[in-house]
Amino acid sequence: MDVVEIIAFYGYTVEVITVQTQDGYILHMHRIPYGKNDTVKSVMRKRPVVFFQHGLLSSTFTFTAFIFADAGFDVWMGNVRGNFYSKQHQNYSSKDEEYWQFSWDEISKYDLNAMINKVLQVTKQPDLYYIGHSQGTLIMLAKLATDEEFHLKVYNF
Repeated sequence: MDVVEIIAFYGYTVEVITVQTQDGYILHMHRIPYGKNDTVKSVMRKRPVVFFQHGLLSSTFTFTAFIFADAGFDVWMGNVRGNFYSKQHQNYSSKDEEYWQFSWDEISKYDLNAMINKVLQVTKQPDLYYIGHSQGTLIMLAKLATDEEFHLKVYNF
């Protein structure tokens, strides 16, 4: 089973949201908008947003975000370029050498920016909580060091 199937198997609503980076990579994020046992009334209220970013050579498959969904969070999980869920590009195939010409610099500059902006646009929230593991932490620290306004999008970072 993939991530979407696992989340649905455990009784949660799951969404796949796609975003394209400025340099053409097409990324797929996974969202659990509310907890398994939430009522219609609680589903309609605005929830704090938490964004999980995986580590090197990983994907959203590594997160068990059910606890956060059940605790009242709108859970988003990002997938950076090149992993199982984000292997598309507007001009290149993942079999092309050009596709793989990137480093964590581009992931920080383009992927993180595109994903966070999409989350805030969809949720209509001014900021979010961020949980990064390994490379997920690195790209956030790099983004904060190079973009002096980005910290406004991350709650209490």
